Amino acid sequence: MLKRRTIAEYASMLANLFPPGQAWSRSADSGLINLNRSAAVELTRIDGEAHRLLAETNPASTVEALTDWERVTGLPDQCSTLATTFEERRGQVLIKLVRPVGQHAAYYKALAKTLGYASPQVEEFVPFRAGSRAGDRINQAPGGVYLQEADGESAPVQSDYHGWLYTWRLNLDTTAVRYFRAGQSRADDRLSSWGDKLIECIVKRFKPAHTIVIFAYGAAAAEAIASSGYCEYCGDA
Repeated sequence: MLKRRTIAEYASMLANLFPPGQAWSRSADSGLINLNRSAAVELTRIDGEAHRLLAETNPASTVEALTDWERVTGLPDQCSTLATTFEERRGQVLIKLVRPVGQHAAYYKALAKTLGYASPQVEEFVPFRAGSRAGDRINQAPGGVYLQEADGESAPVQSDYHGWLYTWRLNLDTTAVRYFRAGQSRADDRLSSWGDKLIECIVKRFKPAHTIVIFAYGAAAAEAIASSGYCEYCGDA
């Protein structure tokens, strides 16, 4: 990493450029040295601006050039408009540039991790197929509720057979809470924010077109995993 030079270092460097002779006093209280120190202050400022420029070339640390990074990455798009803080906007640029690619469990788990989730899990409801056994459900997950007619009245009954074909669930370990962070957030950012419409928008945008994705957060995700009879992708992919 490039070292930032101090005022004293620039003042010493400039003083060493003076030619020899009594007219070029190097006394600490001389007018020439004071003038030299003023030039060193400006060189230090330019040095700092150069380091800031290097930071702006990295989307992970950019501040002033964020709008330029958004422009070259095609932002804002239909999902990034849900970003409510400066840090979330910068995160959207990073996702555009370095996000994982694919349409499989490992991809969606990695995508959720880039958005702040520690242990996301993908659960797929698998239909009855070759190799299944007698007594297995037609689909791994119970279906919805249907109305059963009896004695002229209808009552809701939980279906064991009308399962969720082409449906999968993204189980997220917690509901993300985003806090204001010194040095990262901006003056108009909220001190904290909850909920995550952002990840739902992104996942729905990149999911296989023929599938339906549902989301479970925090305790709901843990309960869903515990009650599931099948979890093909719960381990590390």
